[in-house]
Amino acid sequence: MKFTTKQLQQQFKGFLRTNALFSDSGVLPYSNFVLNSSDDFKLNSSHKKELSGQLYVGKRMEIFFKAYIEHSKNLNLVTHSLQVVNDKKKTLGELDFIIENQPNFLHIELVYKFYIYDPTYHRNSLHCFMGPKRKDFLYKKIEKLRNHQFPMLFNAFTQKQLKELALPTSHFEQKLSFMAKVFLPLNKAVNLPSYINPKTVSGFWLKFSELKLLNKFHHYFIPKRQDWMIIPSESGYTFEDFESVEMQVNVLIESGIRPMLWEKTKEGKFNSYFVCFD
Repeated sequence: MKFTTKQLQQQFKGFLRTNALFSDSGVLPYSNFVLNSSDDFKLNSSHKKELSGQLYVGKRMEIFFKAYIEHSKNLNLVTHSLQVVNDKKKTLGELDFIIENQPNFLHIELVYKFYIYDPTYHRNSLHCFMGPKRKDFLYKKIEKLRNHQFPMLFNAFTQKQLKELALPTSHFEQKLSFMAKVFLPLNKAVNLPSYINPKTVSGFWLKFSELKLLNKFHHYFIPKRQDWMIIPSESGYTFEDFESVEMQVNVLIESGIRPMLWEKTKEGKFNSYFVCFD
């Protein structure tokens, strides 16, 4: 799948504008690494080449994050995706990013997610944030970050590899860049938990049987997964009538895909949805 330079730049821009999932009262003892971005940030030829051969969304986000760091004046990218291996060459884990921020170093774990919020799913609100397929739960990601990804910095084999890279084994600050777009249930009044940043709310989710609740006089577009972070109003894509898109959604649902759906109203406003299984 090939993307034009314009599409890649729009994806990068959408990434940069994505908010941190957790508010100051977050559920992990790591401060947010907040992106101070500019629309002037551009992808270079190296980034574009990397993106051209990578369809996996998580890896694309890593490339965008690396591009951001390379644009930042006060930050220096030391290494990323550092594989931690033991003496038997078995991979124990990975450090996402090691950044130099004089006089210290940062260990940053990057997460980028699209979550639907279903407050009826569980009494513990952390269990109510999940991917559109009702998998990929927030609480499981938190457990992995807390119990594996962040402690990996202090593993003996990690410390050995840091020394081999001529890096100090102390003076590290650990930060979390957990970026997300949250979708609330359509036509339902919900209160987000206080630990969630309300700016991450990006649209609504609905069941396929509820598709008829959308305005049939508006126009719609189904973006590819790699375009999910794009700002709909700036996409430049051609939106279609409701009936045409409804048939496309039906085909996708039957094939096991939960599509994102962009809506353009008669007034020129844009909304985003996830269509899920009943």
